[in-house]
Amino acid sequence: MRNEAMSRNQALLTLFANIDNLNVSGLESIVGHVGPDGLGVRNQDGETLLHLAVKSLHPRKVSAVVNAGADLGAKDNWGLTPLGRARNLLTRTERYYKGADRERRMDWLKQIIGSLEAESRRQSENMGAMKRTLYRLNRMREKVAGKPKSTAERLNAVS
Repeated sequence: MRNEAMSRNQALLTLFANIDNLNVSGLESIVGHVGPDGLGVRNQDGETLLHLAVKSLHPRKVSAVVNAGADLGAKDNWGLTPLGRARNLLTRTERYYKGADRERRMDWLKQIIGSLEAESRRQSENMGAMKRTLYRLNRMREKVAGKPKSTAERLNAVS
């Protein structure tokens, strides 16, 4: 079983390494089949498919991977999340590129950063709503059980 998982991961890493050669529909098909566990496979630099999609500078590829459920908080060996990698690439582009290539790269990176920030906000809002719901459920359970808790105890139960 372990060898089977390792060979699957190796196959995924080979596909991920060739992300620049994949069109968007091909990538969507692959991420649809591998699921969130497959999206978490890392290369030797600790990069996930989302990191590699960001580095490809292709906003639609990034969206496809995000929509498939990639972890926005995954850090590579340098401690960068995909959003951090995109911001790093934008800074490097501003400093080192010139002309039309610079403008095109900056436009793509701004689109990528915008979509990652929007998804991050959406996930944070969802997490906040889930915590509020758990808080309310715990309050209702306390009332039914007749055991009122302090605010600190209730907050600890939510986190």
